[in-house]
Amino acid sequence: MTCSSDDVTGRLPDGRRRVRIGGREVAVPGRVESRPAWLCLHARDLVPQPGGFPSRVSAARYEDGYHVADILLDDLPEAGPLTLRLDARAATGDAIEVGLRGGWMLPREGASPLLAARRTELA
Repeated sequence: MTCSSDDVTGRLPDGRRRVRIGGREVAVPGRVESRPAWLCLHARDLVPQPGGFPSRVSAARYEDGYHVADILLDDLPEAGPLTLRLDARAATGDAIEVGLRGGWMLPREGASPLLAARRTELA
């Protein structure tokens, strides 16, 4: 997922960066200043959360003891599918609100989109 230079909006006292995603601000770790950056996520960084980012399930499966859904954020379809662990089975097309509880920023300069894309896999 990319964040433009306008999306990294500031630094918090604990070192995390404020990032605007889909009209909301979230805090994520990283040394990125206000410039284009990659937002990198593990599946554990995304959680179902009422009031979170609206999304739709594009695919669902049971994998390694977890219900897993690939989701597309309604406001950021260009982010591509993100992997979300669930407590219960989901079906393709289900609406899920998603919260962000982790992740980190990498500068886009010198970091390939492939590296950032691999960071959305289960870990």
